[in-house]
Amino acid sequence: MNFALSDEQEALKRVVRSFADKEIREQAAVWNEREEFPSEVMLKMGQMGLLGLLIPEVWGGSDAGMVAFVAAMEEIGSADQSVAAAWNAHSTMGMLGLLHYGTDEQRERWLRPLAEGRAIGAFGLTEPDAGSDAAGIRTVARRIDGGWSINGSKTFISNAGTPISLGVTVLARFEGDPDGERRYGAFFVETGTEGYTFGQPMKKLGWHGLDNRPLFFDNCIVGEDHVVGEVGDGLRDFLSILDPGRISVAALSVSPAAECLTMSLEYAREREQFGRRLSGFQAIQHKLADMATEVEAARLLVYSAAAKHDAGEDCRREAAMAKLSVRRWPTGLPVRRSRSTVGSAKCVSHGWRGSILMRRSLRSGRGRARSSETSSLGSSAAEMAKRPPPRSAIVTGSSRGLGHAIAAELLGDGWAVTLHGGDEQRLAAITERLGAIGSVNSFAADLRDKSACRRLVIDHLESFGQLDALVVDVAMASPAWIGALGDDAADEQISMNLASAFSLVGAALPHLEAAAHAGRIMVVSSIAAQVPINRLSVYSATMAALLSLSRSINLEYSCRNVRSTAITPGYIDTDLAAGGVVADAEQMMSADYVVQVVRFILNAPSSLILGECSVTRAVSPLFET
Repeated sequence: MNFALSDEQEALKRVVRSFADKEIREQAAVWNEREEFPSEVMLKMGQMGLLGLLIPEVWGGSDAGMVAFVAAMEEIGSADQSVAAAWNAHSTMGMLGLLHYGTDEQRERWLRPLAEGRAIGAFGLTEPDAGSDAAGIRTVARRIDGGWSINGSKTFISNAGTPISLGVTVLARFEGDPDGERRYGAFFVETGTEGYTFGQPMKKLGWHGLDNRPLFFDNCIVGEDHVVGEVGDGLRDFLSILDPGRISVAALSVSPAAECLTMSLEYAREREQFGRRLSGFQAIQHKLADMATEVEAARLLVYSAAAKHDAGEDCRREAAMAKLSVRRWPTGLPVRRSRSTVGSAKCVSHGWRGSILMRRSLRSGRGRARSSETSSLGSSAAEMAKRPPPRSAIVTGSSRGLGHAIAAELLGDGWAVTLHGGDEQRLAAITERLGAIGSVNSFAADLRDKSACRRLVIDHLESFGQLDALVVDVAMASPAWIGALGDDAADEQISMNLASAFSLVGAALPHLEAAAHAGRIMVVSSIAAQVPINRLSVYSATMAALLSLSRSINLEYSCRNVRSTAITPGYIDTDLAAGGVVADAEQMMSADYVVQVVRFILNAPSSLILGECSVTRAVSPLFET
């Protein structure tokens, strides 16, 4: 099926793009920060005929069709999701009920000003206790002389409380049906009707320029001529117009993923690290290929559903699939890939706390990408599909010292890494730097809390899909630490750190067993070789703790797909140290040697890792036994 736009649709897309660039893109940051609804922009869109694209000309629209509408939606959504969401709510649920089920008098009275862009419409379904379960609404309509009395409340309703809101189509159930069966009706309630009020705009994480509020109906009286459709058919009528809404929501959702792709491409082409642009690193190319493939697949689903709708065919299946394909994107692949591509896992720097553009894009899902920016990635995407996913690891203590060095080496080897640290601010800075090397995630938490250990593992799996290695930098001792604590306090600290390490290992082991490669646990410590002679007891206790953790894992999982190794400068208890990394005794006392051994072990073939050989190498008199 050919989804190429017609000349008229292409012309509309260009006009909308120009309008979005001039009237929306630059001002969007202002009304999003102020949480203001852009009434003037919506009225300008009405003057251009955009508010009636889905309405026939006889009722004031242009009848451009669903394909043209979703093409324009991508352009508006690229400039600002708040405006696009308001336009979507108005164009679908705000008007289609009046179009399909209203009388000619109702269409002339309410649909025409909405389609001509003189006002905007809203639909009131959601309640505090009902939303997806539309039949569970509690707002009731009671018949009275000459009309109906409506009582109840709605919540999260878009477009109802703006200065240009004409009114709201409200779904209510009938009170006192004689046969006990629930029936429903739709009523158009004009703004200013006695008994109809609305609350303050709701505070939201994103879409700050979209007007969402609660609505209240207290003996709100409307006439018989305000019933939209047949009495009792309100719910059925509402369900029948969901498909255009699903298609437009899916089109709206393509924008944030596409914008993340666009920004990631631009950033990868501009940013230089290690003497070349990020776009030259294969790991970055793979992420961009993933993003481009996902975005284009979703876009094709949207246009397929829209084309079927315009042809008058049943598009329920395609509309639901299009919406499903993008519903996980706020935390899914395109946004997640963009977070690591721009060098800021969790978007701590370039997202949540950084530039307004990226922050608004990720929390509100704004964006646009042109096909020319994705076509060049086709060969990489096809090649990527033949390869297994990159191996991934969790590295604790990676905001400083040994853990940081190990994480950097693994990223350079093409691993995907979740960085952990207790200092959130420092971890954010490290994450930004290491994100330029490869695929990075980050997690700041106190691992003494077992639930935090589980959340760390789950967060890693959601980001990378698998777990191949766990590097636990116990960080039990350093010269300053040893000098500051007495023996009792040091012993207590060792016990606490060991308990945290055990908790994290317990959370990770089931997933390490399922790894495609041999699962590895590396228990490392930044303990220094220059330990005062009067503190050897602390040093010995530290090593005993490390060995206890590592060897208990190997005993418990000796017949399974997991191996553990304990390493500190001066002591390596491993099955691969011999012959793996060549060094003399002095070099082995350095932290860099530990990093290289960890790197060698984690990149070694599975058959070698699971071999039976075992070597305990001690190069410091402190460890000779």
